[in-house]
Amino acid sequence: DCPLFRRYPQLVSSLPRMSFGSPPSPVCRLSSLEQRVRQADIWLKNDGVYGTVYGGNKVRKLEFILADAMQGRHSTLITFGGLGSHHCLATALYGRQVGLTSSLVLVDQPITDDVRENVRRLEESGARLHHAGSPAKAVFLAGWLALRYAQWSRPRLPYLLWPGGSTALGSLGYVNAALELAEQVRNGDLPAPRSIILALGSNGTAAGLLAGLRLAGLEARLFAVRVSQYPTVGDGGVVRLANAAVRLLRAHGSDAPAPDFRPRDLTVIRDCIGRGYGHPTPEAEAARALL
Repeated sequence: DCPLFRRYPQLVSSLPRMSFGSPPSPVCRLSSLEQRVRQADIWLKNDGVYGTVYGGNKVRKLEFILADAMQGRHSTLITFGGLGSHHCLATALYGRQVGLTSSLVLVDQPITDDVRENVRRLEESGARLHHAGSPAKAVFLAGWLALRYAQWSRPRLPYLLWPGGSTALGSLGYVNAALELAEQVRNGDLPAPRSIILALGSNGTAAGLLAGLRLAGLEARLFAVRVSQYPTVGDGGVVRLANAAVRLLRAHGSDAPAPDFRPRDLTVIRDCIGRGYGHPTPEAEAARALL
């Protein structure tokens, strides 16, 4: 069920992966929205329904990340996110499913109904929750937790995971998604897209799509709407991660072409963030209601 392995069979034996969804995620044409905004050919690829115990874009990343953690015989995961982090919740739920304990370092964000619901689910997930307050404090707390939860009898430190699962390995989840999209285009499920729009929170999803679209031979332009203000998030961060993801594929034995992504290869939209990460804006609420 993995287009990446179909494209590069050499990876089957060298790159561990777990399957947490039933691909492909569905595509559909948003005809009513087209009429409302007077724009033709608007399509949705709905990764919100990809997954078993939880959906969303974090699941594809965790298919590679958790397999790597299990191969390394880790028993604890440490990762970061906001109080309402979907990444932290997905990590806790899928980690528990494969026998891993998650320690989550949470930073402040505006409290909304969505955040309250995610906090409730985090409290029920079985994860260890640690409130750091600020991102700077989160870094120090994570280092202390790595020592606290180390397995000194082996010895082995916990598996430390970057926010959003946005590592070169995690980005392979969206290299795989882009190849999956190309298969759907070839099957006639939708026309080849000219533009792809997504949120840009920690670079990983955009980086995987940027690399995967090129490997798939799709010429769609990527438009990434920045939703976090961290200085590493942007076109430079995306291309560095996309290049690293392809280098990882090559290191595992694939014949993927050498990476040469540049910031000009995507468009980052920076004027929609409002007051910052997690802060609702009237425009966003109106757009969600319209959709």
